[in-house]
Amino acid sequence: MEKSGKIFFVLFLSLVLAGCQKEQTEISGYQIYRVNADGTVLEPEDYTPQASGGDALIQEFVDKLGEVPAQVGHKKAIPDGVGITSVKRTEQNLRVDFNGTYSKMDNITEVFCRAAVVKTLVQIPGVETVEFTVNGQELADVQGNPIGVMGDDSFIDTKGEGINSYHSASLVLYFADKDGKKLVKEMRNIHYSSNESLERLVVEELVKGPENEKLRSAVPADTKILDVTVEKDTCIISLDKAYGQTGAAAVTPEAAVYAVVNSICENCDIDKVQIKIDGESEVKFRDAVDLSQGLTRNEEIVVQPEENGTITPGVGVDPALKE
Repeated sequence: MEKSGKIFFVLFLSLVLAGCQKEQTEISGYQIYRVNADGTVLEPEDYTPQASGGDALIQEFVDKLGEVPAQVGHKKAIPDGVGITSVKRTEQNLRVDFNGTYSKMDNITEVFCRAAVVKTLVQIPGVETVEFTVNGQELADVQGNPIGVMGDDSFIDTKGEGINSYHSASLVLYFADKDGKKLVKEMRNIHYSSNESLERLVVEELVKGPENEKLRSAVPADTKILDVTVEKDTCIISLDKAYGQTGAAAVTPEAAVYAVVNSICENCDIDKVQIKIDGESEVKFRDAVDLSQGLTRNEEIVVQPEENGTITPGVGVDPALKE
């Protein structure tokens, strides 16, 4: 049941991500991200900028990222020789272009450099995502797949749970169309710890909702994930009652259920998905879908892209919805 082309495990890094999400407690509320002396841990440093916002603040943060940290035990995440040649802002996205030396970094150094730059720049008011290019060409992973736009939640830590493996994945997720009756694919790149199961990660991304404003979330934002387990070829997901009570009028019960089922089966080595509500499986979801048995993916509910259409990693919606 190999799902080639779906998940790319491009990095197996031994690292500790403790401290990556340190709360901003200083008055300034800003942090410049560094790495520790071994280059294996992101280290945020509180920073009070001189600029108040806009392009001036962007340039100040870029300059600061290139400076040697004053704090003992920290070093800059952008290695010597790797230079930022330009930064262009388009609405809420920053496109950061690097010189060719960027491509010479090893995988560990590169992912920490990328995480430090993104997590530093998305703190700027009005900046939601960052995109990398190298000599004007879009940055790609080791499989040749475009990295695409990245946000603060593109880099998921394990909140101090210890040494772990760090993976990068291209997820194909299913969200409801504007009518709430059919499902549409959306693709996004994510980095995550092996301390978190891929199945749980997929559900968490569904709860976050779609990037495309023309799509609807099939899983309410206030849904709590109670448990996610795998038994042989079946993934068992327990969600709280909010899953079936919020947004019921906007999305059909079939779309709400198969958004989860199709997304899990698409990205994980899973044939069936059983959804429980508050731990109970003997449930007829919104009086329409029987959840007592494991469900297999449903292709009939999926809006198929136009002929020769593709979905773009990190941006990723069916071409018909881009207009």
